[in-house]
Amino acid sequence: MAINEEKYEDIDLEAVDDYATRLTTAAGASELLSDELQITAEMTEEEAKAAKEAAEEVALYTTKMNKGIDKLSNNSEEWISILKKSNKSS
Repeated sequence: MAINEEKYEDIDLEAVDDYATRLTTAAGASELLSDELQITAEMTEEEAKAAKEAAEEVALYTTKMNKGIDKLSNNSEEWISILKKSNKSS
């Protein structure tokens, strides 16, 4: 995986890699995913690597977004309080 492991130490990179692999498979069967994520037998090794890296990037940022949503939902009362206070002080 080409992702900087130190930068994303709080993310399960093995799960991200599995997700990216599923994305490359699903891209061929789905109109919702870009063909740039699809890996086919006709591709050169370089093209397949680029598709895998694109899928890894999508998987990584989706995972990061989901982690952020989980953090926000777990602390929703705290965030509501912060937002209310910031609105009053503006």
